[in-house]
Amino acid sequence: MKKRYSIFVLTALAAMLAGCNNTTSPSAASNSGTGESKNSEVSKKDSTGTSDSKNTNTSGKKEDDDDAGVTETKVNPTGGKTGNLDAKGKFYTDYSSLAIEQQAAKETAIEIASEGDVLLKNANKALPLASYEKHVTCFGIATVDMVTAGGGSGAGTTGNNGVAFTGIEDSLKDAGLQVNPSTIDLYNTYKTMQNATKTADNNLLEIPLSEYTSSTIASYYGYNDAAIVTLHRTGAENKDLATCQTPGHANEDDHYLMLDDNERALIKHVKSYFGKVIVVINSSNIMEVPELSADKTSDNLGVDAILWVGGVGNNGAMAIGKILNGEVNPSGHTSDIWTRNFKNDPSFTNFGWQNQNKNADGSRMNATLFDENGKATNYTETEYREGIYNGYRFYETKATDMGGENGEKWYQDNVLYPFGYGLSYTSFSWEWQGIKKSSEITAANETVTAQVKVTNTGDVAGKDVVQLYYSAPYKKGGIEKASTNLVNFGKTKLLQPGESDVVTIQFVAQDMASFDYNDKNDNGHYGYELEAGDYTITANRDSHTPVLSMKRTIGSDILIDKDYTTGKEIKTIFSNDDDGYKSTSESLENNTISRADANGLTQPKPASVEDRKLTSAEKALLDDQDVYNHYELQESDPWYVSSVPSSWDQADADTRTKTSDHLDLADMSGVDYADLKIENGNVVEGTDEGSKKWTKFMNQLSWQEISDIVSGDAKSGPGMAALNFIGKGEDNYKDGPVQIGGGTLFPSAPILSATYNVKLGERMGRLVGNEAIFLNLSQWAGPAMNTHRSPFSGRNFEYYSQDGYHAARFAAAVVGGASSKGLITYAKHFFLNDQESYRADYGGVLTFASEQVIREQYLKPFEYAVKFGHSMGLMSSFNRIGFAVTAESYAIHQYLLRDEWDSKADVCTDAWAKDYVPVNLMAYAGSDQLLGSSKGYKKNSMDHGTWDKETKMVKTKANESATTDTLANPSFYFGVRRKAQRALYTRANSTTVKNGATSGQKFAVTLEYDVTNNVRISTEDISFTIDEESKNALAEFGLSLVNGKVVSGKPTKEGKVTLHATTKQDVWISSTADIEVTIASAIHVDGKAMSTGVSAATYDANKAFSMKVDVPALSYFSEVPGAAFFWGRPMNGLIVNAYQDPTDDSWHQRDEDKTASDIITIDASTAKDKREYDYHFANLPAGVKATKHTKSVVGKANKGSYDVVDYYTIDGTLASGTYTFDVDLTYYTNAYMSSWIFAGTPTECHYTGKVTFTVR
Repeated sequence: MKKRYSIFVLTALAAMLAGCNNTTSPSAASNSGTGESKNSEVSKKDSTGTSDSKNTNTSGKKEDDDDAGVTETKVNPTGGKTGNLDAKGKFYTDYSSLAIEQQAAKETAIEIASEGDVLLKNANKALPLASYEKHVTCFGIATVDMVTAGGGSGAGTTGNNGVAFTGIEDSLKDAGLQVNPSTIDLYNTYKTMQNATKTADNNLLEIPLSEYTSSTIASYYGYNDAAIVTLHRTGAENKDLATCQTPGHANEDDHYLMLDDNERALIKHVKSYFGKVIVVINSSNIMEVPELSADKTSDNLGVDAILWVGGVGNNGAMAIGKILNGEVNPSGHTSDIWTRNFKNDPSFTNFGWQNQNKNADGSRMNATLFDENGKATNYTETEYREGIYNGYRFYETKATDMGGENGEKWYQDNVLYPFGYGLSYTSFSWEWQGIKKSSEITAANETVTAQVKVTNTGDVAGKDVVQLYYSAPYKKGGIEKASTNLVNFGKTKLLQPGESDVVTIQFVAQDMASFDYNDKNDNGHYGYELEAGDYTITANRDSHTPVLSMKRTIGSDILIDKDYTTGKEIKTIFSNDDDGYKSTSESLENNTISRADANGLTQPKPASVEDRKLTSAEKALLDDQDVYNHYELQESDPWYVSSVPSSWDQADADTRTKTSDHLDLADMSGVDYADLKIENGNVVEGTDEGSKKWTKFMNQLSWQEISDIVSGDAKSGPGMAALNFIGKGEDNYKDGPVQIGGGTLFPSAPILSATYNVKLGERMGRLVGNEAIFLNLSQWAGPAMNTHRSPFSGRNFEYYSQDGYHAARFAAAVVGGASSKGLITYAKHFFLNDQESYRADYGGVLTFASEQVIREQYLKPFEYAVKFGHSMGLMSSFNRIGFAVTAESYAIHQYLLRDEWDSKADVCTDAWAKDYVPVNLMAYAGSDQLLGSSKGYKKNSMDHGTWDKETKMVKTKANESATTDTLANPSFYFGVRRKAQRALYTRANSTTVKNGATSGQKFAVTLEYDVTNNVRISTEDISFTIDEESKNALAEFGLSLVNGKVVSGKPTKEGKVTLHATTKQDVWISSTADIEVTIASAIHVDGKAMSTGVSAATYDANKAFSMKVDVPALSYFSEVPGAAFFWGRPMNGLIVNAYQDPTDDSWHQRDEDKTASDIITIDASTAKDKREYDYHFANLPAGVKATKHTKSVVGKANKGSYDVVDYYTIDGTLASGTYTFDVDLTYYTNAYMSSWIFAGTPTECHYTGKVTFTVR
């Protein structure tokens, strides 16, 4: 079972990516795209998801137990894995150049958009456009001002590396449509005007109708087949979207994601002139558009079709035209629920600035925390009062609890498009394939498998998405559970009409477990558990449309205390009252909504001023977090140690030298180690060989070097300064969750997840990894994977989804793809960074959420990135979790990431906020590296202390008044060294080590005098470029460098020459090298080429010896270039024996070497004379003799064999001295071409030399 699990789940995403129609295990998803045209009104009764093909498969087929063909297994822990250790630090590009990779990335970006853009409405089959609908008019300033990503560090840039940006106009023209130039000109003119109005998020506001001149309106007539209206919205770092007081709205209570006044007027205007109106929503943040979705009439804003395209990146807009003309059948599905009124969403009242809420007097509220006297403090908070019922879980669960027609009516009144919703141009039917409708689950680590046969029942090819949801048994007043929970999904291949595909989706029973952080069911267990009862598992088209159903029963409660991947113990981490890491507050506990509430689930109230009052102790705790000094260390601190291993030491950078057993960073590639631990106040290191090797390696560094790694004081982190002593160059780090700096700007993250195709996610990650290689980047501040808690989050464009499991599959895929290319992915922002408002101020917004909410939803993407994507990095978030500053949290960094998830990932902070993020405390308890440099802000910079080489310990100040470092501080030493080791571990297993290449590498090659040589300098993929001086030096020997890799030619003399070269290794690594070229004799003594005048071998005096002598380059049957002349031109000569015919004295080869019917050969035994391959020796010392050794060769006719000379040995016994003798290899060649030996008098050739050897 263990082997099966490792194959399905943990082998570098192999299971996840094994096939687009086969998803297995927690890291997999075989993706789907709902198929049918569907009304904007969604009903569970419409299980086909189509208004045209009613209920084609509501019951499903083959659900009987007798047809069950799936055998479930149990998964067993395999332990944590960080990075790709199997690569051993060697990483290679998939492309021969950046230009070729960029073309592949462009094609993938368009494919992501083609599968991720979501058709939300398609009334009366308005799309695809008919073949005669060729003339279109574009409306909306977004037509020329498309949103590509967002603002801030994730904004990205277009047009990189010669790949031009393409917008909607380019896309429509590429699709064969003729676009009205008049409106395009209008928008371009307006865009360039100095007074063009922009929103706070840097979008151009929609232009007023007064700008549309009569001539512009007249142009509609010639381009009247369809109007395409593009609407845009943008999010940005450090600024959530406005929930009120929005530019462009007369009503100050309107929010940014509603249609603004000019947009409403524009839609009316367009509808008055065009019979077909298509709206393109160019926004990663979903919009509130019930007016557009309404059934179209002349007096409303209803349109014919709505296409959501998110942020288009550099080239994703090219999919728009392909979808409109039908070249692409849309298969994207929403990654958020689209509700009719965002103000009714469960997160709306406790999000962001909180000014969307009003006090009783009409004044706007805020998120400020107050002291006991009601005075405002510098601190702010956000409470996840919706609990686990955020997004679709709230709406599905409330409708379920209401039940029947009332529940369905309430749902339709509130929901526009369910989570996972999307239309297609074709239809699909589903049926179970080999699945038991009911069975029992007996263990938490048991697999649950669903197989759905999907058949294209429509007229055009398309892809379909199957989404798997579960409903767990719920007891009123017990553990909170949503009625509908996505657990995995799958996507078909492209199905032609009538074609079927079986989508296999698998998960582990434990994925359905609830995290009971406060023992709500009073069974004494705190943590994950599967309560007894029936678990309904449905195959859905979206969160509200189940098609097939099966049941799994758990007989008695299953209490879970082990991680099924790592095997580590699962404990409550954020629910304990006494360790400072509790993630809830009294206000949150008292106001979190519950299914057990008297009125059921209702929108939570905003936190009042009274709710937001701090006790004096809480205020003092927050104030005390600003600065931390070493002397504040307490024995009660969980990071306190009294000793470190005696084997530890740090070198003196001024006196250290490299010894024979010196270790470079590249020597540590692929070397794992047991993570360092604290036991009874002592540091314990592993006893395995890898741990011992890492200890030795770390001892080579100085204290300043390792503390600089953590503090960023040698180079702003997480980039790391060069450490020449261990052969490590500088690190290169870039930001950009949807684009690594200078690379491809892909479509925004919600569009990627809307593909429901994790293979595209893996491919995107792999392309980012390739780009990083070409751009000389080893670290990526991405991907980002926080949750769409609210549609108003400023950075939803960076984040995948509203659902934790949905996002988790893509997080693992993208990270896994990038990591496979040796890229350190700082997956961010770890965690609960789900709003931008106040996030970094004064230690960050206090974020209160129960551990159940954290575990079941918001941690999942990071958990999967670490466990299944094997991420080598994480970026901690700005916000606090409860009262604890995330970057300083021992609970997050040690208890969760190390102790439970078994990860060695290097954690860097977000950009150093300085105040309330003291680097001293971080070194003990928090992130491994600072994003920044601590030395620029003395108040909270790292106090490095002083290294005492006598005691092998760092010393720090003993108290506040101390001016010198006198107190031994093993806790500080341990914290810094452990963090530095993690950072170096990730570098050793990344492209940082550049496949082991270093500047000034030494290479040596040996060529042989007077024979043709083609000698490759290195077996690695390295190209060499030598300077003119080196070229001339080679030419003096009759040699040249060919193809940058081979020294070639027929040397004219023996000798040595050193070449100076620049190198390009494995396509991407630039370096320098010296190449020592030795030209020796072709005569080999004891298997090695000798040099004339140099002793070739040494033997013992007065003892029998045997010296082997041969010339391998001129062995029998060798081809010698230019050694023969035939047909009036030089030819290669074949070394072959010749024999004289006694009848006419002509020369021929023997019968065994007959290579053609018209070439005469003779019987060698009848020859009058022969010319045979042999060695001759002269001036042999007295007392030795030459002994011939032969071998049998198969003749060129392949009809017989014969013996020829192979080599000689010089055998005998000699006294001490230096001896020399002459060797003459005599061989004969005949012209040779295309396996033919041409008849004729052989050419006699000689290779001669003097052998010198020593006897002592």
